[in-house]
Amino acid sequence: MACFLHACRHQNEAKARKYIAKILWLLSYDDDKNSLIEALDKYAVGVPPILWLPWTPQLLNCLMQHEGNVILNLLCQVGRMFPQAVYFPVRILYLALRTASARETNTVQQQQASQESQGGDSNQGNHFY
Repeated sequence: MACFLHACRHQNEAKARKYIAKILWLLSYDDDKNSLIEALDKYAVGVPPILWLPWTPQLLNCLMQHEGNVILNLLCQVGRMFPQAVYFPVRILYLALRTASARETNTVQQQQASQESQGGDSNQGNHFY
């Protein structure tokens, strides 16, 4: 991880793109101690934010998977230099999460309503007049 991040500092954008792809791939194999995230935090300091810009959706995905401020700090650095380029992927993610949350809430409400109606139907035969 450290070698790829050092290489990103000193290579052109085309080569750095390959290294960042490998870095993001490696993050999917991080252990419980978050050693790869810590290495990213330690060695990503000198990597120019423009190199991370094409990887904004993948960084947002990593942000969803890994708790902590490392990916968030990286996205904030990119967002300070390129706010509009970061805004649109963040907005897309926000809208997707909001839609998924609304669907989940709607599904839960429908299940509760169907359980209540089934419970109400079974109690109707037990009334004594």
